[in-house]
Amino acid sequence: MKRFENLLIFFIFFILFTLLEIPFMDSIPKVWVDEVWYAGTSYNFSKGLGFTNQNVIGLYGGDYLFGYSLALGTFYKIFGCNLFLSKFFSYILGVLFLILFFFISKELSFGVKEKIFFLLFFIFSSTVFLVYRTVRPEALKILFSSLSLFFLLKGLKGEEKFFIFSTFFSLCGVLTHPDEIFFAFIFFFIIFFYSINNKKLNLFFSSFQLL
Repeated sequence: MKRFENLLIFFIFFILFTLLEIPFMDSIPKVWVDEVWYAGTSYNFSKGLGFTNQNVIGLYGGDYLFGYSLALGTFYKIFGCNLFLSKFFSYILGVLFLILFFFISKELSFGVKEKIFFLLFFIFSSTVFLVYRTVRPEALKILFSSLSLFFLLKGLKGEEKFFIFSTFFSLCGVLTHPDEIFFAFIFFFIIFFYSINNKKLNLFFSSFQLL
């Protein structure tokens, strides 16, 4: 019964999410100025030129923090490159987040009301409305943050082997967008205090051996 309930909620919000994103993908707005930054570096990577940024200097060109360029560039290699596909890649990441949300909600013991409230808040957020129909690394960063949270919750429930996956996806998020550093520090301290509280300091160090 609960599986059917989750499938029904997912299907309803998947349709709603699609109706809010796809029809406006080529219209509002047509191109943001920074979409060119990320798409250009991703295109160069897909053509074997590495993470070559020809548009902007700093951390927002997809070259130093190359996570999004790596993902989108790989997508270009497989499906080709045009404006719609570039934006559609972000939409796919949004759908993946919707699926992941139900796994997170299970770890948090969310009921139907909590799930519906969060999904309504998420889908109708002005930020989400923009991120998942434009060429922006935040779409991938949100997915990595959510994966990190999912494995963190599993670790806190006693499955401590999952802490290393939490730190791995936090690192992936940092390599995608600098804002992820904030969440990475939060997860870092949660694992640290968990390790201290349970007198397992070696667990803390093993969780961060990827770094």
